[in-house]
Amino acid sequence: VSARVAKWDETLNADQRRSWLLAEADHYLRLAEQHLLLTRDVVGARTLLDVADRLLAAHGDNRLLSLRQALARDRLALTAALSVDVPGTYLRLGALSERLAAVSMPMLADDRAQTRGEVVAVPAAGVSLFDQGWARLRSLITVRHYEEPVRPLLSDAERALVREALRLDLAQAQLALMRGEPAIYQQSLLSAKSRFTRYFVRLSQAEYKGLLAELDSLAAQDIRPALPDLRASLNALDALAGLPLRRDVAAPVQP
Repeated sequence: VSARVAKWDETLNADQRRSWLLAEADHYLRLAEQHLLLTRDVVGARTLLDVADRLLAAHGDNRLLSLRQALARDRLALTAALSVDVPGTYLRLGALSERLAAVSMPMLADDRAQTRGEVVAVPAAGVSLFDQGWARLRSLITVRHYEEPVRPLLSDAERALVREALRLDLAQAQLALMRGEPAIYQQSLLSAKSRFTRYFVRLSQAEYKGLLAELDSLAAQDIRPALPDLRASLNALDALAGLPLRRDVAAPVQP
């Protein structure tokens, strides 16, 4: 195919070659636009723009520099849109689910009951040995007044239900990530965080803070960012082809 194209290229004059280049560039640009609008395939669109730019660069026509400049801007915008690491985020959710299934779950259903502790004052040591012993015994006693009733312990079945609910929350977040549904993704992680802070609060501080930070980090990700369009490149191509600018520059493609 390359040899056949090169043979055709030798038979074309300058104007014909330029018209052929513009037609080829228009084909790749339209394909790239379809990738963005229909499937949000940023990688595919970026590859098609690279192919169009290499095609224009191979002929070295200075009259095409305005189109190549527009292509360079659109390629840079698409590169910035590649910041969402879908496979990496999916794997992080899976690792978090496995970790939560392995950690020891505290026995108390809710350890956030507010308590107010009072230590009984120790009187001055008495003269008798009995008074000294009684004072020492009272120093070991602490009286606590509970403002809320003590919650019952979770049974094995209840702990299993909590773990399964957490696993389903994170699995739903993975599915929403793959389908590009940010609202469901955020809601699933919010539900998982609520269960975690309620039932795992008695973990060690280091592990509790680390897992909570991972949940917050995952929830903060924008899994469906706005994508740039290719109107600038298409308008530059129409200008070179002598066509009216029918494609007004629009705002980036919203989620």
